[in-house]
Amino acid sequence: MKNIVRKTMFVLAFLGLFTFAAPKQVKAADNPCHTIIVCCSENDCHYCIVCNLGDLQAAYEVLCGIHIED
Repeated sequence: MKNIVRKTMFVLAFLGLFTFAAPKQVKAADNPCHTIIVCCSENDCHYCIVCNLGDLQAAYEVLCGIHIED
């Protein structure tokens, strides 16, 4: 009886892992934004969320004072 309960719990835990992880992977695939590190110098780094090239340009302009043109 203990063996059946253990096997059942293992199968349920394994299925729960897939049902928990699958929606997060789909959600991550829909999100075009990425977290990057913008470093102006060796000791001056900042984390930024960038969704497109305009966000990256704005981050460098605001944080480092560097203007990047297309």
